[in-house]
Amino acid sequence: MTESNREFFRLNYPRNGRPKLVVRGKLYDVAEVSEYGLRVTLPQTELEDWAVEMTVCGRVEFSDGGTFDVVGQIVRHDDKNGENQCAIRLSDGIPYARIVAEQRFMLQVFPASRKPK
Repeated sequence: MTESNREFFRLNYPRNGRPKLVVRGKLYDVAEVSEYGLRVTLPQTELEDWAVEMTVCGRVEFSDGGTFDVVGQIVRHDDKNGENQCAIRLSDGIPYARIVAEQRFMLQVFPASRKPK
């Protein structure tokens, strides 16, 4: 399946505009968000603590101040753009309206992100 055929729209963040995932009082950068998934950046020292199939409960703190509680399961680890990341499939998901609002906010704050790669 190619990126253009994905089931859900994914919003990728520039490094300096990423929301945070708060898990057990610790903050992690969210590199990508969709209705039913997150891609979270992890420090090398914590990779073993985020095992595939583990359930994660936390709160996403979006750049515009909005928050959303999430529960999901880690489905894989990736090394993407030199960062250790894990993909989390969310059980209930984030409302599409919240994703669209975040996209609008990001386009206002980071207009350069509109340019195609």
